[in-house]
Amino acid sequence: MAVDSGPSRNSVDITPHATNPIPVGRGIHVGVGGDVAGRLVDASADQTFTFAGGVTHPYAFQYVRVTGTTATGLKVAF
Repeated sequence: MAVDSGPSRNSVDITPHATNPIPVGRGIHVGVGGDVAGRLVDASADQTFTFAGGVTHPYAFQYVRVTGTTATGLKVAF
């Protein structure tokens, strides 16, 4: 998947969920740091990442799971 490397122009809030996918963007913004559990776009299994807060991280998630996610203020950056 090709990802535009320019600055983000929009974002939407992420509500972690057990099964609902999220819009795929160019990164995930974490307001308050912690763990984000989910599945990246080209992955075949869920993973858990620990992210710093106040940063947009260049990971393209397809799912962000409610179980295992402790970070808050999550947004998909487009």
